[in-house]
Amino acid sequence: MIRLNAGFSARSGAVCRWLGALAMTGGCLVQPVLAAQDAALEEVIVTAERKFRPEVSTAASKFELPIIETPQALTVLSSEFLDIARLNDTASVVAYTPGVELGGIGDGTQAAISARGFPINRERGFRINGLSTDSELDLDYFAMDRVEIVRGPASALYGEADYGATFNRVLKRPSNTFAALTAVEVGSYDFRRVQADVQGPLGGSGIFSGRATAAVQDSETFIDHTEDDRILFAPSLNIALDRTNILLQGYYQKLEGSSSDGFALLPDGNGGYVLPDLPRRRNYGSTANEIDSENKFFYAQLDHELSDSLKLAVKAGYSRVEMHNASSFLLGSDAAGNQSLLGYPEYKTKEDLSVDASIEKTFELGGRDQRFLVSADWRRNELFNPWYGVFSLGTINIFQGGPQPVPGGIPPAGSVDGEYRSSKQDFSGVTVLTHLKPTDRLSLLLGARYSSVKTGIHDYVPTASGYIRNIDGLDDDGWVPRVAAVYEVANGHNVYASYSKGIVFNQTFLRANGSPINPESGVQYELGVKGEILDRRVMYAVSLYRITRTDVAAGIFVPGQPDVYYNVGKQVHEGGEFEIIGEVIPGLNLVASYSNLGIDIRESANPAEVGHRPYAAPRHSYSLFATYEFLEGPLRSLTLGGGVVGRSEREVDSVGSFQLPSYTRVDFRASYRLNEAMLLEFNLQNAFNEDIYTSVYQSPNLGIAYAYPRTMFGKLSYRW
Repeated sequence: MIRLNAGFSARSGAVCRWLGALAMTGGCLVQPVLAAQDAALEEVIVTAERKFRPEVSTAASKFELPIIETPQALTVLSSEFLDIARLNDTASVVAYTPGVELGGIGDGTQAAISARGFPINRERGFRINGLSTDSELDLDYFAMDRVEIVRGPASALYGEADYGATFNRVLKRPSNTFAALTAVEVGSYDFRRVQADVQGPLGGSGIFSGRATAAVQDSETFIDHTEDDRILFAPSLNIALDRTNILLQGYYQKLEGSSSDGFALLPDGNGGYVLPDLPRRRNYGSTANEIDSENKFFYAQLDHELSDSLKLAVKAGYSRVEMHNASSFLLGSDAAGNQSLLGYPEYKTKEDLSVDASIEKTFELGGRDQRFLVSADWRRNELFNPWYGVFSLGTINIFQGGPQPVPGGIPPAGSVDGEYRSSKQDFSGVTVLTHLKPTDRLSLLLGARYSSVKTGIHDYVPTASGYIRNIDGLDDDGWVPRVAAVYEVANGHNVYASYSKGIVFNQTFLRANGSPINPESGVQYELGVKGEILDRRVMYAVSLYRITRTDVAAGIFVPGQPDVYYNVGKQVHEGGEFEIIGEVIPGLNLVASYSNLGIDIRESANPAEVGHRPYAAPRHSYSLFATYEFLEGPLRSLTLGGGVVGRSEREVDSVGSFQLPSYTRVDFRASYRLNEAMLLEFNLQNAFNEDIYTSVYQSPNLGIAYAYPRTMFGKLSYRW
């Protein structure tokens, strides 16, 4: 607690904002203690807190609703929590999100994520500021104000979407209060990073405000001969007029370095597999591996109040991903550990252009405010992929070392035979939603969406027989409903029930006659309880769900011929999730979760999948992260904390070939505020050096890799 004297009470709000900027707080409580009427000064008591808990989100409803009144499982992680828990990317965020699991990281750039047992597609499962963007390259979360994970189908809001979850990353935006941060961080494996975040008013009119977030990182990784270097720059400008607000934002990220994609499991001689005992630092790849990729994103948003009850919002975004990577991976193994090393040049460009416009009307009915929203959106996604095949680089024995020297490097795209593909897809849709309050305790969220897609594909495979496939004008459409109800059973405690449907068009999966297969469908029923306890400082949420997926895509692959697909399959995923977040007592903040997931694959194109679980879908997962800040006494300004993350066994594929072992990871964290501006932090991740394995490619025959061993980081930051 910080005790100040202020000359007059009108300053208390400014003092609070100033102290919040210095103390890296999410909130500030100001209580004036009134002195005698003729006193010259009044006392202001300021309590600083680090606030893990956001309270409002639009991600699961498109309406601005309190999270406890949102009838769907929703996790929102604030920028304060991301910073304190040192969650820099999607791969690290999933550790503290119930029902979400990391499969692995492929090619050093691509996080493979599953939610509620379903893989999240990079092109439809990730968004920035609510707009679809390609996520072939993971983002740097220092630029994010918050991360919103909507679990379950969200097609009624966004169109084509995955059944397990949708990730929305919200960029930091400016405010009219000046604040600045600089930080220097060093750590294990020659990790070095410098970052800065500056925001405030531009000019004296109060109309313009700006913000710039930047970071430069130079680092090796725990694997020999690999690096993770990056540059981040994210500027933004806000223009606040009388009834209109305009927000302009940009995001630029460059990744350079190299990676290793792990190894294959060893055959056990009985048709199964065993994990080899290998050094974590060994590089099982080639010296020619290289990452050279860029991610650019530009965003504009206009909010205009047409009247006190009618609001217009227009959002537009453009993203461009350029990948010029050369990677290699090991495939298959004999009992002695001899594995084939294959090279893979990945030269790819993806572009996304999205526009979303909505009108929200508030009207009174029955003495209560009701809301109605209509939105229309359009997205164009284009891919140019001169992918020229996988080819042999020799053989490596995983017990004798690596990486494999490749004289001249991995051949660039165009120098070897393989496949070429380009595609263009146009998505569009109209969403109608209403949020009704029939009684003071009951609210309804009702809606539906119509979506359509048009696709053009060009394929060329120069083989002995060869084929060229040019298809334009593929189109499909469909609609999905959304029905949900929330009932307040007691003050601050709500129960909800929801029905939602997901749709995946599978336009690029073609039958033998060249027509697309039927869309996949996923239907979810969810029941839950959300509420606030401990004087509303802590929020809890419990959800029970059942998702049925049908018309799954299955393929027939013949070398030198177009791939042929068809619809087959039915699977049922059901489970329960629990999470709690907030300030338990003054100074003690926590985020905790538990998930239980049951899966029943009933029909499949591959009979071996029936009765087994898909990959990266542990039955049990749990996490806890907590910090305690000493607010008084001799240890004042010291914060101690850490996290525990646990997972039960996970399958490496969907036919029960092998289970990666369970694990419990423990992290520690400490910080000390040297003065009002300077903060010294220490992080120890995987403190007990637990062996943690990942499987990125859904196979025992490639892509088995270690997660990070024990790592240490120290950071010094300065705020003013």
